Amino acid sequence: MTKDLRKGHRSRLKKKFMMAPHALADYELLELLLFYVFLRKDTKDIAKLLLEHAQSLHKIIFAPNEELEKISGIGNSTIALFKLIQEIFRRISLEKLADRPLIQNDIDAMNYYRTTLAHDTQEKLFVLFLDGNSRLIKEECVQEGSVNNLVIYSEKIIQKALNYGARGIILIHNHPSGNITPSREDISTTRELKKLCKGLNIALLDHFLVGKNGVLSFANKRYL
Repeated sequence: MTKDLRKGHRSRLKKKFMMAPHALADYELLELLLFYVFLRKDTKDIAKLLLEHAQSLHKIIFAPNEELEKISGIGNSTIALFKLIQEIFRRISLEKLADRPLIQNDIDAMNYYRTTLAHDTQEKLFVLFLDGNSRLIKEECVQEGSVNNLVIYSEKIIQKALNYGARGIILIHNHPSGNITPSREDISTTRELKKLCKGLNIALLDHFLVGKNGVLSFANKRYL
């Protein structure tokens, strides 16, 4: 594509987006996004290659760095842009969660973590620390571990809850394998943590287990 044709194409695609964003195909949205990384390069082929590799916009934007690095033409600038989008999404979503009390098997919270954690290749444990009205004080990743080797550090969680003045907590962790069946250790450590929290007047409201195929609520399954 010549320089003049490329410039015209970019202008037309931007105009199309401004007039009817829902009319753009997924690859066109990616193509448009990549304009801000590749200032003088046709981005259509790279956009289509990304979609072919990941199969969806969600999997592209939330793909681990090591997956993106396998794709020809993708470098640090593109990865940084996707990470920026992830972080903006994360903060907007947390603002929404903070606007109201959080409850057991909270659908918005479950959907949020399914979006952000379902395709993560590393097992992680997040905790939502809540005040006396079940409103979010702080979200924090308290542990990262190797696949299928996550140990819940009860003392660490309780200490942070006391530091924040939390009166309730919700646990979230992912299984990179995709399987959302909790292990015996998942259940036993969660129940033990609930007992410890209860003695300190802190309620463990739920524990979400996130996988590629959904989110399991311990409260729903009566594992708590």
